[in-house]
Amino acid sequence: MEALGGELLRQGAEGRVYAFSLFGRPCIVKERFAKRYRHPTLDERLTRSRLNCEARCITKAAAAGLRTPTLYGLDYTTGRVYMERIIGHTIRDRIADLQEKADTSSMRVLARDMGHCVAMLHNTGLVHGDLTTSNFMQEDESGDVVMIDFGLAYATLLPEDMAVDIYVLERAVESTHREAETLLDAFRGAYAAKANKSREVLAKLEEVRARGRKRVMVG
Repeated sequence: MEALGGELLRQGAEGRVYAFSLFGRPCIVKERFAKRYRHPTLDERLTRSRLNCEARCITKAAAAGLRTPTLYGLDYTTGRVYMERIIGHTIRDRIADLQEKADTSSMRVLARDMGHCVAMLHNTGLVHGDLTTSNFMQEDESGDVVMIDFGLAYATLLPEDMAVDIYVLERAVESTHREAETLLDAFRGAYAAKANKSREVLAKLEEVRARGRKRVMVG
């Protein structure tokens, strides 16, 4: 990718993310690593399955009206996903900036927007799998909140899976942001107002939290 003018944005255990230009459009390229410990045929099959799942989830979420990066294409040979690059800032960075300005009102607006996004996602029968404030962006031009990185997303109709999705976000917010409860109150209120299964999901969320506390106590 570097040889083609790609800029490495980040690297994790599963792969790399590059900024790139595709026919003049700002583009993100996610490249999955080959797993050397797996048989090549199995690794290729699993990579193809994961790429297809990510693409289906992005497409389904977008069709339901959720703002996501536009999917441009897949390359099974290289394990790459090509999609729109969102020009903006992560919600994590936006909240940090607003905290410095003591702008609690704007922070709550962003949290409500995230709650609406997650509710819309769950209403389509999908969960994200890695909800953090780094996986939402606010687009510079429109101000819209965009959900990104569907690499762990999958289809489900189970309220418990949706509750775990929210629990992951709660833990991420609590470990990252000073005014976590203010943000989470706004998020949960927006989610409850928009999610079709909000009563069942939020009831399950209490059970998931209890299991999480028990694991922390046991160690």
